Amino acid sequence: MKIVITSLIILLTTLASCEVEEPVLIVVEKDPVLSPADWAVLQEVTLWNNIAIAGLKHWEGYYPKAYRCAAGVKTIGYGFTSRKYVSLGSIDKAKALNILKSKYANCGAIVDRTVTVPLTGNQRAALISFTYNVGERNLKMLVNGKDRLNSGNYDSVPEKLVLYCRVGSKKLEGLKLRREWEKEIWNGKFPTKYGNE
Repeated sequence: MKIVITSLIILLTTLASCEVEEPVLIVVEKDPVLSPADWAVLQEVTLWNNIAIAGLKHWEGYYPKAYRCAAGVKTIGYGFTSRKYVSLGSIDKAKALNILKSKYANCGAIVDRTVTVPLTGNQRAALISFTYNVGERNLKMLVNGKDRLNSGNYDSVPEKLVLYCRVGSKKLEGLKLRREWEKEIWNGKFPTKYGNE
C-alpha cells in the first residue's frame, strides 16, 4: 500500500488510522498549496517521528518469540503485550515493525487528546515514546495536575520523566537510560547514542 501525503493534517490523520498488516509506504510530497510554515512543520514532525521510531526499536528490542518482560507480562515483537499478538507465538520482523508503527500512531493519538497545550515535533515524539512504554494512564499522571504540562509548565516534563524508571519498587537501569533519552528528545537534542553504548 502506498499513501501520498501532501499536508500535515493528512499525515497525522493517516498515521493515526493506519492499522494494516501489510507494509505501508508513506511518501511525503510537497504540495504547492502548502504554506512554507506548514511544510517546515511537516518536515520537523517526520524527522522526530523517525528518530523516536528508531529509538523504540532499540529500547524495546525485537523478540520473535513470546517472553516475559521485567514486569512479568507476556510480550512479543517490539514490546507488544496485547493478547492478539502474544497469542501468535512468533512474529517476523517485518510484521513486528508494521505493528510498531501502528502502535506509535495510536500512541500519538493518545498524546494528542491528552495534552491540551501546543507541542513541538520533538516534544510530541518524546511523549509518544513514553506512552508506548508506560501507557495512557502514566501519560495522564505526567501531564495533568498543578504545575504540570497541561497547566503550562513545560519544564515539568523533563523533571518528571526520569521518575518513571521503576518496575514495582525496583529501579531499572534500562528504563533510567530510556527516560534520559526521551528527556533529550523533549529538549530538542538529537540523541547520538542509546543509553551507555
